[in-house]
Amino acid sequence: MRDRLKFSGMPMFSGMLMALTLLSACPAEQNSKNDRNDVEAQRQEARSNKMQSRLDTATLNFLGKTQQGGMTEIELGQLALKRSSNQQVKNFANQLINDHSKANQEVGDLASLKQATLPNALSTEQQAIYNRLQSLSGSAFDREFLKVNIKAHQDTIDSFQEQATYGPDMDVRAMADKTLPTLKMHLQMAQGLAAKLK
Repeated sequence: MRDRLKFSGMPMFSGMLMALTLLSACPAEQNSKNDRNDVEAQRQEARSNKMQSRLDTATLNFLGKTQQGGMTEIELGQLALKRSSNQQVKNFANQLINDHSKANQEVGDLASLKQATLPNALSTEQQAIYNRLQSLSGSAFDREFLKVNIKAHQDTIDSFQEQATYGPDMDVRAMADKTLPTLKMHLQMAQGLAAKLK
């Protein structure tokens, strides 16, 4: 009888031992999964920090000024559609609205990719220019509108050329290089119209 009890107890003891082994392995496996998740989260954070740190102050300022400059061109273009009496100026205004809307979308997407926050309103100086033009109409508006555009595009082209050549972030450099031909076209259009209106 004792032998039978001994014998029948062996499988029970083995089963208990196996269950304990499995139970003790589960937390270890869970810990291993948690460790892998922690490592992956750290890697993603490192990649995110690396991406953000690639944008130095000068590049962030460039993107911010680009965004504000585009917003200014769009708002001045919309103002020109109301204040100008010249169809060619209105056509130019429509071109500015369309091109700068697309460009600002690209700048916004790029800023999101780089986790950068850009201004969402005109600067004080840009708002003052808008307010000044808002008080004009007809040929007086056209002349001032074109004068503002010529100066703005000259400054913007210089900034974009510098960024396209020397900018430290390759994505921002590519965007600047891609946008330059459109900016140069705007400048030529504004200069051509201004010459006609003299």
